[in-house]
Amino acid sequence: MFHQNLKKLFNQAVSDVSANISDFVVNPGKDFSRTRKLPADFLMSFLVSQGSASTRCEVLDFFDFSSAAPS
Repeated sequence: MFHQNLKKLFNQAVSDVSANISDFVVNPGKDFSRTRKLPADFLMSFLVSQGSASTRCEVLDFFDFSSAAPS
């Protein structure tokens, strides 16, 4: 199916970028260097999938209303 292939390509692109994140940031070696609740790959996926609701609602929806979601 086309949508499965598209999702696979998107996930591969996100993985490629997050594996080489220092090539895409302003301060290489500093930006995205710490472990956070929203690593680079999650942040990219979230921003692409974000709808038109408030950011709070979108974060809760993205994390399936988990209490571990970042605030």
